[in-house]
Amino acid sequence: MRSDHLLKIQGFCHACCAYVTTRPVEIHPTRDATWRLMNAVSTWASAAPASAVACWPTHSDRHDLAQRRKVEPLCGLSSAGWRYRETRNDPPADWKTAGFDDSSPAATEWLPCKLPAGFATGTQFSPAVSFNTTPGYGSDSGGKTKAYYFRKTFTVDDPAAFSALTFKVRRDDGLVMWLNADSEPTVVSASDSFTGPYTYDGLAPNNDESSEFQSYSVPASKLVAGTNIIAIALHPSSLTSSDILLDCELIAIVIPPLELMLTTSGVDFLLYWFDSGAMLEESTDLGFWTPMPTATRPLPFQPMETKRFYCLRC
Repeated sequence: MRSDHLLKIQGFCHACCAYVTTRPVEIHPTRDATWRLMNAVSTWASAAPASAVACWPTHSDRHDLAQRRKVEPLCGLSSAGWRYRETRNDPPADWKTAGFDDSSPAATEWLPCKLPAGFATGTQFSPAVSFNTTPGYGSDSGGKTKAYYFRKTFTVDDPAAFSALTFKVRRDDGLVMWLNADSEPTVVSASDSFTGPYTYDGLAPNNDESSEFQSYSVPASKLVAGTNIIAIALHPSSLTSSDILLDCELIAIVIPPLELMLTTSGVDFLLYWFDSGAMLEESTDLGFWTPMPTATRPLPFQPMETKRFYCLRC
């Protein structure tokens, strides 16, 4: 059997414009990487109407195809497990690394934290924010803390399972984020140009009273297998700032499985798949397959008096 990525088979009968009621049939790889074709495939092929088209959805797969591009929160909103530092000087040079000690009894200046973190003296933020952690800022209202430092680790089993990352953040005033101790900041978020060096003494360029989330794209290649670390420096815009805010999440876009879906749009019949690098192939007998290199997604097709089967090949 060919080593094609065939997942499920279900038919659609053009003659009656309805899904063939035969149960979907799974075709899947064994551990030795050969393909096992279940006996029911030939049963389905012989029982299906002559005008049937076979592809790889289940009946519910026809709804909201966009939802099949799944996301996985690696570090969720309002999450616990953060550590933060409000000591009024630069942190140790290795504070952005996963191996840095921020939680042992000796790491007294790193405190437990749950987001959102921050403070406000009134109703500056719109929408309003309910803080889970309130950092201190010193006793001098005219010389408040210039930077707060946050860290959180998370585990990734297989970085190759993700195609992209999105970092979503609401912050006041300026934020610098490093993922896995990048030599350069992974994300810089501020209401104006905010350039390095990002030391304790640096202030954000402008005040920003919005608590709306902003999104930044991050390459999935920055993840590593095992322990990963997000490190954040949060800077107010002045020494008399009356508010700061940090809430964020890191979301991974999961590489979708190689699936071929049969759906409809109005009166049109469509084949749809997510993997742009996959090749669509067509067969009339499940034996000989013809590549369709010019096929693009979604692919409309017309009723034919021929039984047809489709698969994806990568």
